[in-house]
Amino acid sequence: MEQISKILNHFPLLIPSTDFKLWSGSIFFKDEEIPISISTPYFPSLNGFSIMCSADLENDIQQSCSSYKVDRENDGLGHFLEYLQSKEALEEQTRSSTKLDYCLYQQILKELQELGSEHVVKCQGDLRSLVLRTIDVRGVEHQLVIGIPRDYPSSRPTIDDIDMPEVALQDLSKGETITDVFNVFQTLVNSFQDFWEAYDSLKSCTWLIDPEH
Repeated sequence: MEQISKILNHFPLLIPSTDFKLWSGSIFFKDEEIPISISTPYFPSLNGFSIMCSADLENDIQQSCSSYKVDRENDGLGHFLEYLQSKEALEEQTRSSTKLDYCLYQQILKELQELGSEHVVKCQGDLRSLVLRTIDVRGVEHQLVIGIPRDYPSSRPTIDDIDMPEVALQDLSKGETITDVFNVFQTLVNSFQDFWEAYDSLKSCTWLIDPEH
């Protein structure tokens, strides 16, 4: 009963079920109030507990759960919630995030080196957006803008912009890696040569009359 009173006093926005096996409401995490639901089937023990929260915070919460060390004296929901809001937990998340970012950068840079600098137009500082290019047989440049998810390569790159007909998006979206997407992009550019030639011919033989109306 003492632990329940402590939790209710420190976390008044977290409401328990009558058997204390489900806690729903909100807590402060990273100085923000977030909605959360905590299942504690063996309350007051944390054995088998699980947390549901918004998708954008799921990774941070999971990292805190993984780094939290349970001992006999501190095996309880109240202590875990205090840890979740502690400086120690935030530092652990920062270390995990830094390690993840380093691995992500290494993977991206390795692929860009394999593609060759002649195919790289621009990279954002955090490497989350890449502008790549290829030159077709007519000597015309075509650009591709790729977005890189934070959990790459577990998740596929996104196609943010493309200098091609939209019908090409279906094939490009199947690429698992930056290299895959770029190779498909090059193949599609070459396969659209008849289209480019027809487009250039049409553009050179037509003009706008009274474009303001």
